[in-house]
Amino acid sequence: SLLLQAVAEMAPKLDILNGLPLARLVARRDGADSNTMELPSDIEWNDFPLGAMARLSLWPAASLPSSMVHGIGFNLQGQHLTDVGLRGLCVMLRHFAGLAQASGTAASMRSTPSSMALQLTRIDLSGNPQITDDTVGDLCHTLQHPSMGASLRHSLRDLSVRSCMRLKSRSALELQSFVMHIRDAGRGGDSGALQTINGVDLEALQNVGRSGAGVGGGRAAGLPMVLRTHVEPFTIDRGHPRPKLAALSECDALFFASMLHLWPHISYCHVHIILPIDLNAESHSSQGAFLTWGRSDEPSDEGLFGGPMIVTNDSPYPPPQSSAKQVCGSIQSHLDAAKRLFEACPFSTQLRVSLSPAVPGCADVLLDGDHRVLGLLPSSNASTDRQGEPSSFMQVKQRLQVKAQARRRVEG
Repeated sequence: SLLLQAVAEMAPKLDILNGLPLARLVARRDGADSNTMELPSDIEWNDFPLGAMARLSLWPAASLPSSMVHGIGFNLQGQHLTDVGLRGLCVMLRHFAGLAQASGTAASMRSTPSSMALQLTRIDLSGNPQITDDTVGDLCHTLQHPSMGASLRHSLRDLSVRSCMRLKSRSALELQSFVMHIRDAGRGGDSGALQTINGVDLEALQNVGRSGAGVGGGRAAGLPMVLRTHVEPFTIDRGHPRPKLAALSECDALFFASMLHLWPHISYCHVHIILPIDLNAESHSSQGAFLTWGRSDEPSDEGLFGGPMIVTNDSPYPPPQSSAKQVCGSIQSHLDAAKRLFEACPFSTQLRVSLSPAVPGCADVLLDGDHRVLGLLPSSNASTDRQGEPSSFMQVKQRLQVKAQARRRVEG
C-alpha cells in the first residue's frame, strides 16, 4: 500500500512503529554488528509492523523475546490484517522456519537459541473482511512446506479463516489440500500439533475413524457437524459487540462440504441461523421489521424468562406479521449460503437447517459463538472443548436453568 511504502521510506527516521523500534532495526541491519536485537513484547502485529519487517528485510536483524517464543504475547491483529499483513506473517514464518531447519532436527531444537525458535499456538483470522485467496493460499503452502521448523509444527494447534467473506473456492481447496497433507503426515507418524482447522477437530475425526465409526457403528457413531450463523442487527451502535463467525463464506461452504466427503462417518450436518432480538424491537416497527410473533390474544405479554414474548409454540408456526425487504434479503442470504453448502455435500449425508430468534438474556454467549463445529449437542456430556469450556449450547442451557430456578423461587 502507499502508506506502507511511505513508512518504508521514512524508516531510518521513524523511531517507533506500533511498538516496533524501526529506526534501530534498520541501523542494525545496515551496520557491522552481527548480533540481533530483541524485539519488545508489546508490539501490535498488524499490517504495519509485519509489512515493514518483510519489505525492509529486517527479520535477520531481530530476535523474539522469550515470552513471544513460547506463544505468549504475540499480539496478532488477525481480524484487521489485509493481504499486506498476511504476506508479512508468511515471511516471518518462513524466516524462523529457515533458522530452525539450519539448527538441525527436532531433537536438537531443545538446544536451539530462543531467537531461532517460534512457537505459535493459534493463527486466528476468522471474521477478517479483507484477506483474499492469494494470501491464504500462501499461508497454507508456508505451513505445510517441509522446511517449516519443528518448533512451529509442534506448537501450532489452531488455524481459522472462517467467516472471511472475500474468500472463495480457491481458499477452500487450499485448506482441503492442507488437511489431506496433515492426514497423510499423521499416517507416517509425524502429524505435528495442528488439531483444528476452521473449527474442524482433525484429531477427533481420525480417532473416530480408527474406532470403526461408519463401518460397524454406522453414521450414528460419528460426530455431527453443527454450524451456527447470525443475521446481524441492522443498526449497530458504537461499542455494541458484533457476532463472531457471523456468516458462511463461499470458502466455508465448500471447505465444510469437503470435510464431509473426506470423513463420511460424520453423522449429519446442521446449519442453525440465529435472528437478532432487535428484529422485534419497537424502534424497528416503523421500518417494517418483524413485529411480535404469535397471537395477539395471549393472556400475558411476558415470556417465561421475563421480557416481551417474541416466539410462540403454535403449530403451524405463524409467519411474521410484516417484514421489510432488507430483513428478508439478509435472512435469505444466510439461507442461500446454507443451500450452497448442502449442494456440495455428499448425497448420503443427512442435512438439517433451522432458524430461530436469539434467546433473550443470552446474547453475549450467542455472539461469541463456538470456534469448533463437531459434537456440539445440547444433551451431550462431551459438549466441551479441549480445555473443558462448555459449548454455547451448554452455556445457554445452564443460564436458562438458573433463571428458571430463580423465577420459581420468586413465585413460590
